[in-house]
Amino acid sequence: IFPTIFTVLRQHDPDMNTCALYEWNVQGDLIDNKAVSYHKHIPMGDSRSADITNAYISYLKQHKPGFSMCIFDSPDAEGHSYGWGSEQYMKRLPEIDAYIAQIVEATKEAGIYENTLFMIVSDHGGINRGHGSITMDEIEAPLVFFGPGVKKGYKTESFYSFNGTSAGIILTSSLVNDEDLSSAALGVGDIMYDFTVTTPEGDKLTLSEVLKEKKVVLLNFWYTTCGPCASEVPYMEEAYQQFKDKGE
Repeated sequence: IFPTIFTVLRQHDPDMNTCALYEWNVQGDLIDNKAVSYHKHIPMGDSRSADITNAYISYLKQHKPGFSMCIFDSPDAEGHSYGWGSEQYMKRLPEIDAYIAQIVEATKEAGIYENTLFMIVSDHGGINRGHGSITMDEIEAPLVFFGPGVKKGYKTESFYSFNGTSAGIILTSSLVNDEDLSSAALGVGDIMYDFTVTTPEGDKLTLSEVLKEKKVVLLNFWYTTCGPCASEVPYMEEAYQQFKDKGE
């Protein structure tokens, strides 16, 4: 899961103010808290997400961060407790929608609305009271973007399917050099752009350097809490052991 977007932003602009507030404490382990300017766990509690919304709005108005996120535990919490699509689940949606409306209004009051790109993201769906398999009810999730640079009604030309999951990859111009923009959006048959990652041991690994030694390189992008993603790993390891001596 690393580097996170906060890691990349800190490397891109060390002085950028960033913020992450979250209701589920596990999120604190996923954001790279050394790279984010301010982060805090604010449980949903009896306020039903009013506490985190008010804290987030206060931070927006006071600091006007360059990038920030407010992570609600709902409707995931209702899904696990009562079932996805249950009465309690559906009743919670307009409540969260109202909190999002408050946040949008706060950006107007802070004078940053016109320059703010809003991203409303859900990481998964569910069946009954769980998720983790590869059915569309579980892996299909909405992504909503609006703000500067977003074309109304625009449809992407291609999607990337990973074991049944459609994923759109978005790179903002502030994170990609102008000369790299043409290769940032990849389609079927395109050449992968070069990049460097840090291994858990702290070593640097660059794709172009790996390709000097290997004829075939399989790139699999996933995160540790994704059940279907984790279930693929043993099969990939098995395939590697089977074919590694037939062409590296």
